[in-house]
Amino acid sequence: VVGPQNLINEMQKYMGILDRQGDVVMEQVLGEMIAEGDIHRHLKKSLKVYQERRNHCCALLAKHFGHQLSFIIPTGGLAIWVEWNIPISLWKLAKDCQAKDLFIPKNILYQNKNLIAMRIGFGHLTIEEMERCLEIMKECLDG
Repeated sequence: VVGPQNLINEMQKYMGILDRQGDVVMEQVLGEMIAEGDIHRHLKKSLKVYQERRNHCCALLAKHFGHQLSFIIPTGGLAIWVEWNIPISLWKLAKDCQAKDLFIPKNILYQNKNLIAMRIGFGHLTIEEMERCLEIMKECLDG
């Protein structure tokens, strides 16, 4: 359907009321993908890729930061919970990294009087991006 956005929005509301069954074609395609094993193959491939990324990220963290931080290799998920063993300001680190074109969102930083930690995501990064990001963090930390 082509039309003004407000018309399309209204049509979507009515479609939701009229069609409670969902997208039959999409459900059929998904069912075939499950039956033919496509979903299983994709999951197996994805798990291997993310496991390699996780392992590489952990190796880089150990290489660049050594005893400055602690982490446990996660058994699932796409991020690593890192606790800093040195007194640093995560906000200053984020600001310094921003000056070098590395954006660290504030919602992954956790700091109070007892804890200095971050949640470092690896799932969306290539190996090269991961290496560059952690190099920038190390440069900024070392000042």
